[in-house]
Amino acid sequence: MAQNHKTFKRQAEATRLLEKIGATRRKSRKAGITVTGELKESLRGRQSPEIANALKFTANTALDEAEKLYDDLIDTADNIEDKTTQKMMQEYLSKYSEHIHSLHKSVKSRYRSLRVANRLEDVFNYSDAAYKILKNPDAYFGKKKWGAISGILNNLMGTYSRDIPPEDLKRLCVLGQKLGLNTLVDIDRAYAEYDNLLRNSDQIGKVLTDASDKLRSITQANEEFIDKHKKVYKEFTELASQYNLW
Repeated sequence: MAQNHKTFKRQAEATRLLEKIGATRRKSRKAGITVTGELKESLRGRQSPEIANALKFTANTALDEAEKLYDDLIDTADNIEDKTTQKMMQEYLSKYSEHIHSLHKSVKSRYRSLRVANRLEDVFNYSDAAYKILKNPDAYFGKKKWGAISGILNNLMGTYSRDIPPEDLKRLCVLGQKLGLNTLVDIDRAYAEYDNLLRNSDQIGKVLTDASDKLRSITQANEEFIDKHKKVYKEFTELASQYNLW
């Protein structure tokens, strides 16, 4: 978010002052700070007026940035076609809005530096992610989705000889889709129904086991299919074998 020179200078001064008591610069290199445990500890009890004003100015700057980013995200959400990405975007926007409102309330009502710092940390984290989302929402939420599905399989199912990392899981589903096993569609459906938590966790695991069983059935005494899909078939079976799926 563009800032005029005066605002940027004041924020730079506030950042330097807060860094002296334990803050660090944001990883995104945008205006503001990263809230650390050391900073929170420094804010317990009374602070000098300079520190309190620096934190308050940083919070107001963060709110200006977040509200602009939030509006940009709303516009971006209207153009997302993938249903899973749409759902994840709406969940993200809901949480982002809550954090913005909470920080605004902390600054405007009973101002306490430690409370503001806690709320500021949440807003900055969501704002930093917002820049990545605006750049490529499908890539951002796609990575989140496959990471979540991998976590479900590895933490809840306990089916495989070793954990399936998100990259391999996605690759298996892409290869399965190319072989006509409907894996991408099925995994999206299972993940979309995962709102019921543990009750549907087995449905995600079944996508891969059912795909392997289906492929065995298709390829049994069917050399023509194997020859036609030789490269994809070889890659799928070799990768699936690493996780006792073949």
